[in-house]
Amino acid sequence: MVFQPGLRDKFVKLDPKYAIFYNNRGVTKKKLGDYEGACSDWSKAGELGDGDAYQLIRFTGGRVNILK
Repeated sequence: MVFQPGLRDKFVKLDPKYAIFYNNRGVTKKKLGDYEGACSDWSKAGELGDGDAYQLIRFTGGRVNILK
């Protein structure tokens, strides 16, 4: 499967208040090795009401010290 972060960016720009776009972009960033970027997107998804996004941050937290 090919991950296209640019495509995910377009969705976020299209509707920046839609949490699932941030969640999906975070998954793509994680798969590409950008753990800090993934956690940042998941944090934004959580702020927008996606409670599952915080679980993804905790799961990835061992790779990036994002929860200071």
